[in-house]
Amino acid sequence: MTEVRTPNLYIFAVIDGIGWKSRQSDLQKIYTIAQNQYIDGLYNLNSLANFERDLIDAAVRLNLLNR
Repeated sequence: MTEVRTPNLYIFAVIDGIGWKSRQSDLQKIYTIAQNQYIDGLYNLNSLANFERDLIDAAVRLNLLNR
């Protein structure tokens, strides 16, 4: 997704569940992608309120939602 990203495309990743404990290398890759700002947000269960806010902001910027 990050390789074909366009200005009107938002990429968000939500990390949940205990399964990530056995996928540490994948989790590190996703974290690095987020740190390098190739995606617009990385969220977990504790930050879902931030995800909701960022998703609404993206929808407003794309004129999909009026505020």
